[in-house]
Amino acid sequence: TVGDLVKRLHCSRSTLERRMKLALGRSPGDELQALRMRRVEHLLTRTDLTIEAIATQTGIAQPTHLHALFRSKHGMTPGAYRRNHGVRD
Repeated sequence: TVGDLVKRLHCSRSTLERRMKLALGRSPGDELQALRMRRVEHLLTRTDLTIEAIATQTGIAQPTHLHALFRSKHGMTPGAYRRNHGVRD
């Protein structure tokens, strides 16, 4: 979480926000969300884990929230993404 980052880096939340915006052009929360989504994409295409297990492993509280985030980013469900982008035998 952003709170964990602040503690680990020994800085204030506003300092972290400002530095990340300058360096990456996005907030710490946006960056953490992007990292989670990349991990979700990897797990969907490289494992047969359930959506529930993927949500748990990536720190997304509810599978329904994962579905909504994923559909918002990719325009398709996680299951459809897995079918279209999964590793072929």
